Amino acid sequence: MEDIIYKINNILLSNDLLSMVIVAVSIVIIIFILLIVVISSMRIRGYKDRYTNINIDNQNKENTIKDLQEELNNIKIINAKQEQELKYYEETKNKLDNTEIKLDDLRTSLSNLRTVESETRVELDHKISKFESLNEKYKLLKKKFEYIQEDNNKLRATNTRLLMKFETEN
Repeated sequence: MEDIIYKINNILLSNDLLSMVIVAVSIVIIIFILLIVVISSMRIRGYKDRYTNINIDNQNKENTIKDLQEELNNIKIINAKQEQELKYYEETKNKLDNTEIKLDDLRTSLSNLRTVESETRVELDHKISKFESLNEKYKLLKKKFEYIQEDNNKLRATNTRLLMKFETEN
C-alpha cells in the first residue's frame, strides 16, 4: 500500500498531464469502489441487523403463539368443564321443574281428596244421624209392634174365649 502511495506522489509531482489524469481517474475509481464497498457493507450490516431483528421477532412471536396455544387449550378444557356443568345444571333444572310439576299435581290431588273427604265426612255424619234417627224410630216401632202384638195376642185370646163361649152357648 505504501508503494502505491509513493507512486501516486511521484506521478503528482512529475507534472505529466496524462499521468495526472490517469492517477485522478484511478483515484476516482478507487474512491468509487471504496464507496460501493462501504455502501454495500452498510447495506449488508443493515440487512443483517434487520434479519436478526426479524429472527428475534419471529422467536418472540413463536413463543407468544405457543403461550397462546397453551392458554387456548386451557380455555378449551375449562370451557368443556363448564359445558358439562351447564348440561348437569340444565338436567337438574329439568328434574326440578318436573318435580315441581308433580308436586303441584300432588297438591291439587291432595286438595281434591281433602274436598272429597270433607264431603264424605259431611255425608257420613248425615247418614249416621239419619241411621240413629231411623234406629230410634225402629226401636219405637219395635216397642209399638211388641205392644200391638201383645194386644193382638190378648185380643185373640179374648176372641178365642168369646168364640168358645159362643160355641158353647150355641
